[in-house]
Amino acid sequence: MSATNFTPIYLDNTEFFMNSSNVVNLSWPKVSEAFAKPLTSHVISFPGYDWTEPYPGKTFIEEGHTMGLMISDDFFMDEAARNKSTTVLTGLTFNIPKSMKSNGKALPMHASWYICRHIFISTNPAMKKSGDKNTCDALPLECKNDLATALTNDWGYKNEDFMCSQRIADPIPQSCVNTFGFSRQDILTINSTTLADPVLGPLQANSNPQQYGWRIGTGYHHHLDPVARELAYNRTYLVATVWGFSRGTDPTTKRIPRVTWACMSGGDLWKDPVLHHYPDPPPHLHDNSTSTKTPLSATTSSGTVSSATTFSETTSSTTRSSEPASSTTSTSGGSISISTKLDMQIIHVLIAMLMTGFVFGQL
Repeated sequence: MSATNFTPIYLDNTEFFMNSSNVVNLSWPKVSEAFAKPLTSHVISFPGYDWTEPYPGKTFIEEGHTMGLMISDDFFMDEAARNKSTTVLTGLTFNIPKSMKSNGKALPMHASWYICRHIFISTNPAMKKSGDKNTCDALPLECKNDLATALTNDWGYKNEDFMCSQRIADPIPQSCVNTFGFSRQDILTINSTTLADPVLGPLQANSNPQQYGWRIGTGYHHHLDPVARELAYNRTYLVATVWGFSRGTDPTTKRIPRVTWACMSGGDLWKDPVLHHYPDPPPHLHDNSTSTKTPLSATTSSGTVSSATTFSETTSSTTRSSEPASSTTSTSGGSISISTKLDMQIIHVLIAMLMTGFVFGQL
């Protein structure tokens, strides 16, 4: 794939989704085609400043700055691959009021501005309900105050080349966790140089999908797997935009940056209008060895004893733990203990076979 013909995306919503290990490059022509007919697409307006004026700006625009959300249909990650893995992509776009444009292009930003967009992702039902209404009303006042403080208190002190008060991957305040859930942030920055760039500028001033726009997938799935769509539609995106000053701003005009909020979700859960045939998982790998396998259950004179494996799964999309457990079958003589009726080597074989069968069954 040509270096000029790909688009980077975040593969899945893991805790550190912004890490480079979670970035994959996809064909830009194919991604562009996928978003030409998205499953859903809508745009909301949020307040902000006219950054063509010197900081701190005279004009506060209640409506006109916009955030757009698009969700694609199943996207084939690599059509040449045998497993035909797909993902569902969500893209965010940003635009500015017409009064800040000329002939459809953004007017120059005054050099005294520096803007930080902080992106958080929630999977909590309360936030989705609010995001479906295009509001951030579900966020408690304490959460908003704490987050606004965190995003402005250290303005210009975190990094010599970076004005934002927070860094990429910094967590949302604890006062937000009960409602929003735990989330780490991604950050988009805008100054007069980036806005004037022919590639980076449209990312903040055009509602159409751009090659290097912000996009995230749902991991790898079978084609038409309904779980992928549910994952995409259940996410709510909080974008906190900080309207701040640049490092070279006249000290007499500096003010504490102001924060505005925008929250969006995909709307109602996606429901398949027709009955699809979802493909079966790949078959188990066959064992061609001649060794004798231990049966999954062993019969004794007192009854049947089976070995089982139980799994506990956390709410995190990245963590799963498994723990072997044994079960007993009651007979007229009472419960039979595996540890006293079967050799421990047999137990280990039974558990290993069951766990192997479980793993292959997920492939």
